[in-house]
Amino acid sequence: MKRHTLASAPCLVLSAAVAAFAAQTFPPPAGLVVVPLGADSETLWPFTGTGVPGEASDPINLIFQGDADPRPIRQALLALDGDRTAFGFPAAFPFNCTWADAIGRQQTAYAAAEGWQGSSIQMQCGDYEELLAGHTDRFARAADCGQ
Repeated sequence: MKRHTLASAPCLVLSAAVAAFAAQTFPPPAGLVVVPLGADSETLWPFTGTGVPGEASDPINLIFQGDADPRPIRQALLALDGDRTAFGFPAAFPFNCTWADAIGRQQTAYAAAEGWQGSSIQMQCGDYEELLAGHTDRFARAADCGQ
């Protein structure tokens, strides 16, 4: 079976306290959906949350299939210059925003195969102080860390 993830992240050495927290089992959130992904599917919560379990925060709107390491995805987004006029968008905010690292609160996600996950990378497109045009969070899977 193919693996489907929101993204995967490099493994981090966890402290004993974090490892103990991660070993706990938390119930799934209400409102899980089955997302078809080619010949396979993934059962997931269609939102990011504010904790484990948490309130719905932002909708999931992009899923990477396979081993999608968030580091090269981050680098690719940072390399974009913001010029989207070739696609018919005006050279005006928010259409010409550029991606940057974001500093925000913890975000969580839930997929049936992996359970609850915390975000490993947060990015935003545009100046968050003025208007958040978009942001992205990356989530790791335990299987990607050899667990």
